[in-house]
Amino acid sequence: MLVGDPHQLPEIDAGGFLRGIVRRGHAIELTENRRQAEVWEREAVDDLRNGDAGRAIAAYQAHDRIHVSLSPIHSCDRLVDDWWRARSPDAMMIAARRSDVDFLNMRARERMRQAGRLGDDELRVGHRSFAVGDHVVTRRNDLELDLVNGERAVVAGVDPIRHRMTLTTERDTVAIGSEFFRRRASDGDAPLAHGYAITCHAAQGATFERAFILADAGLCREWGYTALTRGRRDNHLYLSDDRALERDEYGPRGNHDRRGDAITRLTAALEHSDAEPLALDRGVPPRGLDSRGRGLGIGL
Repeated sequence: MLVGDPHQLPEIDAGGFLRGIVRRGHAIELTENRRQAEVWEREAVDDLRNGDAGRAIAAYQAHDRIHVSLSPIHSCDRLVDDWWRARSPDAMMIAARRSDVDFLNMRARERMRQAGRLGDDELRVGHRSFAVGDHVVTRRNDLELDLVNGERAVVAGVDPIRHRMTLTTERDTVAIGSEFFRRRASDGDAPLAHGYAITCHAAQGATFERAFILADAGLCREWGYTALTRGRRDNHLYLSDDRALERDEYGPRGNHDRRGDAITRLTAALEHSDAEPLALDRGVPPRGLDSRGRGLGIGL
């Protein structure tokens, strides 16, 4: 049995199998969204999923869920400010690029350190440092330790001399050491990362109380749909309008509405689909989908 949602993030390599099953009418569809608490947000998510990004974005704007800043750095700072004010262990920052995730995690740790919520001793793993109180996420499976890739935890103890660390997960307290750290993640990076911000690929399948989403790069319909369905209570989008204004000296455009430009680009990005069809489905009309292009809704 296969369970999934062809409207979420597409496969990295060859894919389209779930979409192929749906278009052939062989899928059982679940349509009720039980994750988002607000009725309007369920409707907006459905619009986004089915390609009506304009209507979805209008709903998020009407409920003050989209925040436009002058530049990417201001956008990141505002996102971290709102995440910090949430003061919830079940609030998550989400971004598309790993470089943005690293930057958001760095900003988050600065806030944690300034507030006295991190221990003095730090253990270095790869290019990251960890202290008691840090929120982390595992990046590989370890069956002996009963840890799975993407598992979230809080650092409960560090021993820099013995190169050991104690993690508290939702299920147990686990001690990890050099043997765990020596084995790299599938991308060659360290097997442990800070967990204040994660990529959308890492967030897929997870549920948080609140999601704060950096929407400045790497957007498509599937990315937006996946990111905006992570939070139960609310989901916020942060983006910037960093269009160079020096050209206005030669070709002024009158009153420049930065918010409008950013929203226009956001809407266009979320209308674009990056989903890959099966090779044998290329050029074939989507007969297996209904008039709105709907398929499985299990991902919610």
